[in-house]
Amino acid sequence: MNRRLLAWLIGIGALIAVAGMARQIFSHDQSQRLQAVESVGRSPSNIAVSLTIDYATGRVAREAYAMSDNNGRSEATYAVTDRSGTTAHFHETIPGYGVSFLFDRLVADRIWELTSRPPRGDTSVRYTVAVKQTVGGQQGERKVTFTDPHYWATTAGRQYHIHLDKDKPTPDLLGLDSTSISDPGYEKVVTDFRDFGSPTFKATIRQARERLGLQSQRY
Repeated sequence: MNRRLLAWLIGIGALIAVAGMARQIFSHDQSQRLQAVESVGRSPSNIAVSLTIDYATGRVAREAYAMSDNNGRSEATYAVTDRSGTTAHFHETIPGYGVSFLFDRLVADRIWELTSRPPRGDTSVRYTVAVKQTVGGQQGERKVTFTDPHYWATTAGRQYHIHLDKDKPTPDLLGLDSTSISDPGYEKVVTDFRDFGSPTFKATIRQARERLGLQSQRY
């Protein structure tokens, strides 16, 4: 057989072999990806977020917002309790991915990074934010309390760090390191809860708050 023809046939055979191997690798990779997606789809997924507001004075003792998504089934509830202990509940089934979108917004507004803060600003109202997420057997949750989200978002001030040095017993008070302890996340997270829900659900909450004299109080 002509050597040139033989070399040409060998080259074609090698290309066919490489193509076959690539097809097998690609098919295996695609199969693994499909199995991973199906596994995630079968994994239980639960999201629960809540905002509770306790009032020290006034007709209202507590407001509570709670949103949850249990494997694609979403709902939102709002409850308001007056000073005598009577509670009114409002419920809405959330279509689509509304609660998931809320959760994404809360995460973007740093709900996982917020920490409990001491009473500052308007201390007559206390906020408790809770979040719990379970995906594929992995769980994370957090609960924080604070007062006056606008204060903590804008005017909380700075925290100073004193470095003690045995060779310099008197710290340099003019050169202290400091970090801001203001965090807009406190105000954003509260706003996220306040703004969630369908127009009908929000109108119902607004009317309930108006009847109890809360509508003028944004935070």
